[in-house]
Amino acid sequence: MRRAPRVALAITRGLDYQGAFVRGLARYMHAHGEWDVYTSNGLPFLAQEEIGAWRGDGMIVGARMRDDLYDALRSLGIPAVSVAEDAEDIPLPRVIFDDPATGRSGAEHFLIRGFHHFAYCGRMKDAWYSVRRAEGFQRALAEKGHCCSIFDSTLPRLAQGVLEKDEGLTA
Repeated sequence: MRRAPRVALAITRGLDYQGAFVRGLARYMHAHGEWDVYTSNGLPFLAQEEIGAWRGDGMIVGARMRDDLYDALRSLGIPAVSVAEDAEDIPLPRVIFDDPATGRSGAEHFLIRGFHHFAYCGRMKDAWYSVRRAEGFQRALAEKGHCCSIFDSTLPRLAQGVLEKDEGLTA
């Protein structure tokens, strides 16, 4: 009997889409064969500091890391893929959203329902994926003769810290 592949998830905890990613990965594993997923304290997460010492068959990386950690990962000689949405220059193969298509899909959703006034709200200053989604949203609307306002929801750093403390997201 073949041994289940040992896989580690070096992803950021606490982000909504990362939780959805882990649930989707669990569904995939149940449908296509189990993996032995590394856990720490009962959670399927490998801390970035542990990457160089971990021994397994593959790794899924879901956050930007320091350059030396990419070097450590390469030295392990195992397959690795990134699912990080927050950086285009990660030196790993990546599996990410098609952001323009996501924006187009959002526009089509509203068009089908008969809307005539449109706005896109997203983090336009610090999230390149949001900019690409806005472009897809605007392009789909323009093709149907509509215009779109853009609302930049990027919070100033001070406001982000206040909100995180209010929501219990920081120590």
